Amino acid sequence: MTTDWKGSAQRFFEDRAEIVPGVPSSDELCFISGRDPRLWRHAALYDDMIDSIVRQADLSGDTDLLEVGCAAGFLARGLAGRVRHYVGVDMAEEPLRVAARLGLPRAEFRHEEGGRLSFQSGRFDRVVSYDMMTNVPRMETVATIVKDMVRVVKPGGRVMVGSIPDEASREAYQEVVKAVGADLDARYGPVPPAQPKPRWRMPSRWLGALWPSRVEPGIVCYYFSKQAFLSLGREMGVATVIHEIHAMNPYRGYRFNVVYTKSTA
Repeated sequence: MTTDWKGSAQRFFEDRAEIVPGVPSSDELCFISGRDPRLWRHAALYDDMIDSIVRQADLSGDTDLLEVGCAAGFLARGLAGRVRHYVGVDMAEEPLRVAARLGLPRAEFRHEEGGRLSFQSGRFDRVVSYDMMTNVPRMETVATIVKDMVRVVKPGGRVMVGSIPDEASREAYQEVVKAVGADLDARYGPVPPAQPKPRWRMPSRWLGALWPSRVEPGIVCYYFSKQAFLSLGREMGVATVIHEIHAMNPYRGYRFNVVYTKSTA
């Protein structure tokens, strides 16, 4: 086995998306993206998140929007109808197939990797990546992805990097996560296990023999400092604003959003 974080994350999302048939439910979209579905069953919480993204990224009906790390469309179903055209990209292919089954108007999904986007410079009015950088272990890699996002946004356009766990409050945040989980357990019971659709799989012992370096599926929550994103903004020569995440989120105060505005010069 390897410690390839990118391969582990890709397999995590691919494996989960593979067992979701048809048009995905909200709970299934949460499952694929690694979110707790019990929390997101509250429509008001989801709407509050979408409204905050629309406001902070300055989206409108005239916006051509790119989302980097869209997974199976958890955010797309709320954002696509708020803009002129939505494009979602992800490094994992199977979640994109699930996202396409949502049938969202004015939306398309493409297999692309953040940091290696194939779009021409200045292609989009706005670019968003929300709750994705938590899977990336190093700020150097995050910087590569963000710089590519800034490249493909138009002069004067905004790039939003959202829901980043704050390194300064790591211990307190972990305690809040435990408390929120305990509260959800008390109210709804544990998260039910996913039921995979019947299909033949090569036994794991055979896979291990054939591909001894294959990675195991998994994601890790990584933390970053606000200062690192402010420093990145100065390096890129763009205006940088740190925002709180949306008001109804139980992790407000422990995560943050960053909005970069590309210079028109």
